[in-house]
Amino acid sequence: MPDVKHFDPDVTLDQVVTLFWQRGSEVTGIADVVQATGLSRSSLYATFGGKAQLQAAALGRYLERQSRPVFDALAADDRGLPAIAAFFERLVAARCSGEHARWGCLVTNTHATASGGLPEI
Repeated sequence: MPDVKHFDPDVTLDQVVTLFWQRGSEVTGIADVVQATGLSRSSLYATFGGKAQLQAAALGRYLERQSRPVFDALAADDRGLPAIAAFFERLVAARCSGEHARWGCLVTNTHATASGGLPEI
């Protein structure tokens, strides 16, 4: 009989996305993830696999929830150059103020580190 999870993996993944995005996945260890989520290492490993698989899942979630909606809106905007200019204006504003100020892009930050070369990533 499979073990029953006593936590929501989607909520946990959202917490991990925030942690990796804010601190950087390269410098964030499993101990940090354990502390942030309140889960045991064994629960994390059983659900997500190792750190590389957890990073890959976090990147997928980030792409799904952060990147894809913005790029889809840009693709649907038929204004041409004004749409591109507006895209970058919003991007700069989001990176300079608000909830995610100075966090950068999780995808870019991950690929700029050694983790970006992992097959899972």
